[in-house]
Amino acid sequence: IVYLVATSWKYQDIRHYVLHRMSEPRLTDEPAETPPDFRLADHLGDDGPFAYPASGDTLALRALFHAGAGAHLTESRLAPDHRATRQEDGRVLVEALEGGPDTVDWSCHVITAEREAGGRAYSQYVRVSRVGATTYLDEGNGRVEELSPEDPAPALAAAG
Repeated sequence: IVYLVATSWKYQDIRHYVLHRMSEPRLTDEPAETPPDFRLADHLGDDGPFAYPASGDTLALRALFHAGAGAHLTESRLAPDHRATRQEDGRVLVEALEGGPDTVDWSCHVITAEREAGGRAYSQYVRVSRVGATTYLDEGNGRVEELSPEDPAPALAAAG
């Protein structure tokens, strides 16, 4: 993966752009403006913002993302067995396990709550994932619906 380390327009903050995501990159005659006190060697050094810790150890990856959030992990292969699988709930499971453990214990479930009060129906949900002994709160949302006196409570589907 090749990165372009640059600023955008007149901003001074340094950004990292992945070149293979650009449709038609081209060199222009516009002069570059380097932010004061910026040194590329420091930026790329072991303690710089672009430094990524590395070791000789093999890392096994199994990560669950919302559909768009993990897209960058499908752009180049992380390992020979790298794969991305769409799950029933629309999320994407990204795996690169070669050299790592054969299996990882994980699960996902949704907790819902519903209540009627004051002529309104309230509903909330949270989606929870568990990987090994660690539990993650993935997302949550809620809604309120007005109840009309003639209509029964709206059907609020519970996922399980």
